[in-house]
Amino acid sequence: MFCLTAEPVDVLKVLDFKSSPEGVKKTQGFCTIRRGSKPDVAYRVDKQAQLSTPTKQLFPGVFPQDFSILMTIKPKAGVQSFLLSVYNEQGIQQLGVEVGRAPVFLYEDQHGKPAPEDYPLFRAINLADGKWHRVAISIEKKTVTMIVDCKKKISKPLSRSDHAIINTDGITVFGTRILDEEVFEGDIQQLLLVADARAAYDYCEHYSPDCETPHQETPQAQEPEEEVSTCLDLTQTSVLCVFVCMVV
Repeated sequence: MFCLTAEPVDVLKVLDFKSSPEGVKKTQGFCTIRRGSKPDVAYRVDKQAQLSTPTKQLFPGVFPQDFSILMTIKPKAGVQSFLLSVYNEQGIQQLGVEVGRAPVFLYEDQHGKPAPEDYPLFRAINLADGKWHRVAISIEKKTVTMIVDCKKKISKPLSRSDHAIINTDGITVFGTRILDEEVFEGDIQQLLLVADARAAYDYCEHYSPDCETPHQETPQAQEPEEEVSTCLDLTQTSVLCVFVCMVV
């Protein structure tokens, strides 16, 4: 038996956070004490940060139709801003995650769907309380599911086209939208894109574990596990997993 898993795209690595660009500095992460290893490392982002990259640096091929966005963040209390924005070559925002008192998932496919008034809005979630949060977003078919702190799970309809496309010829912007005054301020430890809608359901197990898990079992921030030694039974439909198990 062996496992196939979608390779995560480490957005912070692509944006070279480790070099501490302007407006970014290292700080303590989610776990100030982690059993058996060093404390977590995160990055503090202020208003001076201006970070972007060609989207093809994230996805050289096509942007996946179903995917997960995984993040460990501590936004400044009261902030309401976009953490990530993906634009096409005409400057139209196709994808975005707004964090704050009521997070918004922005998505616009090649046919302009869904309309802005239909963007999924998560009113029951507050990410701008000045605390650390592990947030996993699963985009699968016409549903967006947000899982916060490994417990709270809310699903919203995503009224996109049947064969929705995200163009990769433009740029991806971190921490704001083009021409927006609001910018992300706060701490971030991890930001991953995974071409697998099921990865969100295993975020706290395989990517951002509890503080009782040493780093030798799960690598430090920005370095998700490369392989998992056990496979979940896909016949158990109540459990979603991040990988496909195949028997040879």
